[in-house]
Amino acid sequence: MKRLRVISAILALICLTGWLALRTPYSPSQDLPEVAYSAFDFQEGSSAQGEALAGQVRAWPMVTAAAYNPVSGILAVAHERKLTDDQLIADLNAAAGFRVEKKAFQIPSGPTCPVPMGVILALPSWLLGGAVGLALFTFLLGMRSVKPAV
Repeated sequence: MKRLRVISAILALICLTGWLALRTPYSPSQDLPEVAYSAFDFQEGSSAQGEALAGQVRAWPMVTAAAYNPVSGILAVAHERKLTDDQLIADLNAAAGFRVEKKAFQIPSGPTCPVPMGVILALPSWLLGGAVGLALFTFLLGMRSVKPAV
């Protein structure tokens, strides 16, 4: 009985050590607010106006980054989730002096995965169920071949 206690204590220490080694360490980025990304159409203005507006947007509160692409005419803004797109559009219209609209991207039309997402998410539980079933089958098969002592 004492031997079983010692073995279980050692096993518990090994499990605790493994858990401590595998857990994720604290990261300072966990305390940062969530960031969202928005893209706006900036076709009417010139390239210099777009760059100037991006520089002005970077200084706004709750905006973490802003960039202007003169080739596509898109102003991309990274901002905290508290700042909605409607607020951004209103502020951009006031700063630009003309109408700035949210960029509407086309939905990509290409090949998609033939396996439904529900099947992919259920696969680990199916594999676990199969492993448990196989173990139970093997155990019952082994019990059947054992002859009872007379």
